[in-house]
Amino acid sequence: MAGEITQAYNTDATIPLISYNCTSYLMKNNELVWKLLKHPSSDAWDESNLTTAEKRAMVYNGGLDQYDYHVFFDDFQDDSMDKETTFLRIFPLEDTPESNSISNVAIAMAVYTHSNLNHLSNYQTRVETIIQQLKETFNGATVPKVGTLVYNQKRNRLCKSMLIGKVPYKGKVVIFQTFSSSIDSGC
Repeated sequence: MAGEITQAYNTDATIPLISYNCTSYLMKNNELVWKLLKHPSSDAWDESNLTTAEKRAMVYNGGLDQYDYHVFFDDFQDDSMDKETTFLRIFPLEDTPESNSISNVAIAMAVYTHSNLNHLSNYQTRVETIIQQLKETFNGATVPKVGTLVYNQKRNRLCKSMLIGKVPYKGKVVIFQTFSSSIDSGC
């Protein structure tokens, strides 16, 4: 129609891909996190770097048995985990529309480790080291098809790091912010 005004609307098409794309970025940009997730020993930080295939094998891709995986794309654990292990959960926590074309998206990265595995031989803890490494890797980084992640409460009130977990799993979550702007022209 002549004179019709069209408006662009955000479809949030990239939100379902956030977990996968952040994990892919982590595979290429941080070796220490992967070593601390895979190896239960107190000197895991000193192990050899993992291959891309080894990292991929640690990412849960569905199915019944979650026990052999260390990276998940949601915040829920279906089964009671009793294995002494460490795992990471990356997921979109909240999206808030800033306008009809942009959403403010909070991305959570939660680390859990069995209390028997938390202390490392370099006088650090596994949970704090992984959280620090996630901040170092993602704060200010532009992740393909996700955007620039920021750890700053002025950008999003949810950005913070806090304790989580339940005995025997200690944990911590760090929350970043990015913007989603998958545009649909509306016509």
